[in-house]
Amino acid sequence: MKEKFFMLIVLLTLPLCAQAKLSSGAERDLCFKEQKQIANAYNCFSAKAKKSEKELDKVIQETSKRILANYDYFTENKQDAGETVGAIYNKHFLDAQTVWKNYREKQCLGVSSSIGERAYDYQSYKDQCVINLNKRHIEEIHLMDLPPVG
Repeated sequence: MKEKFFMLIVLLTLPLCAQAKLSSGAERDLCFKEQKQIANAYNCFSAKAKKSEKELDKVIQETSKRILANYDYFTENKQDAGETVGAIYNKHFLDAQTVWKNYREKQCLGVSSSIGERAYDYQSYKDQCVINLNKRHIEEIHLMDLPPVG
């Protein structure tokens, strides 16, 4: 009986052990593996973080267009008369993105400060955290499953 209980505990905690830290990932590993000079590795990694930001912004813009195109009928709510459902939905969506980006910034500052703000890897920890959270947020946005514009 104890063995079954132990196995159950191991199986339930295994997914927790398998999850990666927010400060580590393939992008960081690849830059530091490919570049011979450390400065070039940090520049490579910084470029990947900026690319991640652009990818997220592109997904947000595309999603905003999809919301406006797919919900272009007027609301039945008297206080929102004259506004489309899409305009209201889009406002909330864009507000949520602003709040989410603020959350991401604060979360990644916390993650990177775990090694100390003067540590050499401080910025790379922050950049990898941003990349990791951006990837997951893009997945969340895709779960909205909005039809394409057109």
